[in-house]
Amino acid sequence: MREGYIPVPGGNVWFQEFSDGRETRQTPLLVLHGGPGATHDYLKVLSRLAPRRPVIFYEQLGSLKSPVKDKDQRLWTLERFVRELESLADGLRLKTFDLLGHSWGGALAVEYALSHPERVRRLVLASPLLSTPLWKAHSQRLLNEVPEDARRIILEHERAGTIAAPKYQDAAMAFYRRFVCRMPQWPAELGFSFEHLNWDVYRVMWGPSEFTVTGSLAKFDRMGDLSALTSPVLITGGRFDEAGAWILELAAKELRAGRLEIFERSAHVAHLEETERYLNATDDFLKE
Repeated sequence: MREGYIPVPGGNVWFQEFSDGRETRQTPLLVLHGGPGATHDYLKVLSRLAPRRPVIFYEQLGSLKSPVKDKDQRLWTLERFVRELESLADGLRLKTFDLLGHSWGGALAVEYALSHPERVRRLVLASPLLSTPLWKAHSQRLLNEVPEDARRIILEHERAGTIAAPKYQDAAMAFYRRFVCRMPQWPAELGFSFEHLNWDVYRVMWGPSEFTVTGSLAKFDRMGDLSALTSPVLITGGRFDEAGAWILELAAKELRAGRLEIFERSAHVAHLEETERYLNATDDFLKE
């Protein structure tokens, strides 16, 4: 394992590479975490793919291990994060690589692959954000499935702008435990990423919660451009995913070359909820 920092537009980002030194000819897998503003920790289980290939994690600028001194909101744009990813790949001397993006990281992965198709060999979109309007519509449906008392608290505090209130956070967990992670006991890594989310980045780009969008990604929509992806694509998601299994099914139909894998017992983090099956499916796709 090696780790360090790479200069990117706006600062320096931390990276960590897992490799046993014997797979130097294998295409590296670069992993993009969600958020925006989360940490990489909840994706660490993907390091188990390393015996076959180098697996590289990094924390996007503004996340816990890649802090910035100035809270400059101009840093939190999709375009800058694409440039950041390009700078990271250059700094790591990655000519071509496989790319896995989870949630918001899926949006970033698609944007990068459309801009730099020559560098992306294979693309894994894990419970990806592909269309904010569709995500928002699906989230509103899911919110109606939350117990009425929790839903009432959520809506009251969002109208009042008091989303930092403990009652709001507790009520929001009723949504997260149904549509983010359905495990009775959340893995420590997932809890860590939730607890160390950079809310400044998250609010600017997304909004106050997973199901309320007010940020710069509000109009993001790449569903109509998925047919332009030239790399083979694997889309993964859970049956109870906040990303919407039906949205992922629509996306898969747009691909030139790709397939969809739905995990029937999972929500938004199938790599944690059905780990062995998830790793096997991803490994098989990357080996092809």
